[in-house]
Amino acid sequence: MEVLVEIAEHTFIKPALQQLELQFIAYVQQFVTPPLTAEVMLVTASGSSTFYLLASALVCCWYLYSRQKDRLYLYLVCLCGGGILNQVLKRIFERVRPDIFPVIAESGYSFAGLGLRSKPLRWGLMAAAGIYILLIGLSRVYLGVHYPTDILAGYAAGATWLFFCITLHRIFRKRY
Repeated sequence: MEVLVEIAEHTFIKPALQQLELQFIAYVQQFVTPPLTAEVMLVTASGSSTFYLLASALVCCWYLYSRQKDRLYLYLVCLCGGGILNQVLKRIFERVRPDIFPVIAESGYSFAGLGLRSKPLRWGLMAAAGIYILLIGLSRVYLGVHYPTDILAGYAAGATWLFFCITLHRIFRKRY
């Protein structure tokens, strides 16, 4: 969480960093075209709460179908906790969204939101997930609805929550 505090201090205290953010947004948005915007909208939609709700319902159904109630409970704790953390952070920072050239309209605050046995497959999926997460963050800057430091703070919060959930999973796995 120290990373979040550091980003927040630099974002809210230093106008030079805010100016740099606006320049970065302007740089990214110089590539705005209708075809690229359509593709970026698909990427950003795949990071929406609607998408996560549907994907989570499928995961929960799978856990129920395969009779893995312990994993279902852990999954729900991690999922709900991540959602709560995201809302708490938005309310703590209450940062308005950028308004220099929003490609789409968004409401609310601008804080971005968090087993395989084959190691090569696991590493490949983690790399793909990392690229996917980076693309969602970049899409939000492209669309003009998040500041770059909000994206970085969201990544830091997400990583912190991920490590908490991994630790919780390891503790749970050892006990049961």
